Amino acid sequence: MARCQAARRPASRIERARYRPARRLVAGAIASIALVTVRFSAPTPQLLDHARVLAATGREPMPFFQTGYVVMLAAGLLLGGERGIFALQAIAYIADVLLAYVLVISAGGSRRAAITAALVIAVHPYLVFNVKRIVDNNLAIPALLLATLAIIGVWLDEADRLRSALMAGLAIGFAMLARSNFAPLLILMIGAFAVRGNWRHGVLAAAIAIVMVLTGNRLASGDWRLSPSEGGYTFYPGFPFSK
Repeated sequence: MARCQAARRPASRIERARYRPARRLVAGAIASIALVTVRFSAPTPQLLDHARVLAATGREPMPFFQTGYVVMLAAGLLLGGERGIFALQAIAYIADVLLAYVLVISAGGSRRAAITAALVIAVHPYLVFNVKRIVDNNLAIPALLLATLAIIGVWLDEADRLRSALMAGLAIGFAMLARSNFAPLLILMIGAFAVRGNWRHGVLAAAIAIVMVLTGNRLASGDWRLSPSEGGYTFYPGFPFSK
């Protein structure tokens, strides 16, 4: 009887949000069309140049850029040159579509709303054309969606707060490697844990994220930094460990 009741137990929001084959097929089809039809636009020279150096030497030259995207470009170059980059960016685009669906379901939205959100993301011209553009948003957007999903997971996962802390820390660390001005997500994450009465796990998750960022930047550039050193939209002016 207990087994039957367990089998009939309603699925959680995260379980209901498991990736459906139809969403994968639609996103994959659009990504394939983009790879074939969209022209490769002129890349940002520094990003691609830094990726080539990183792929050849294992170290990004100074001043270094957003580590996550440069590492992604370098991995694409090692896989197959420009085609390798486009393939990885197509995967990131598909992740955008799937994460949008999961995010809406996890936040309590209906399946119809989740499908609508996923379709809007799937046909968004900026995302479709970016499959063959060298733009750091190709990694920053799925990283932000993943970090947002992790923060929502803090509210939903009451059974295993340690797992929530680990997953949230890794997700936000990844987001900060993709773009350092996602750092305020640390405050939202700690706040979510605090509201749930478990701020210690929030501090643990923040520590995991910071260690991940420091380690990632160290491995890519040879320096312990929390932020890239190219300035612009990052926290370069006066930000600790950024110079």
